[in-house]
Amino acid sequence: MRPTAPLLIAVLAIVGAVIGYTMWGQHQKLQQERAVTALVADTTTQLRQALTATPTREMFSRIDGNLRSCGAGSTPRASRSRPPRAAGRSPPT
Repeated sequence: MRPTAPLLIAVLAIVGAVIGYTMWGQHQKLQQERAVTALVADTTTQLRQALTATPTREMFSRIDGNLRSCGAGSTPRASRSRPPRAAGRSPPT
């Protein structure tokens, strides 16, 4: 066996691993996008029902659960957000 054969095998193994890792990441991303899309569709349906009928506690619980699953809560994260500033004004001291 020539000395370049093990090097070629190693390079091909590394390239294969990188390609596999990239494909797995794309698959995971696609699955997450589909799950979020399904949650948004379900939440939209629940919101439409809540606006057209008498809302129930179950509807609000389900909507809140969907929002929390997507990373959005029912209360804003005030500690992470800054209030908007008018252009040209300096921040409060």
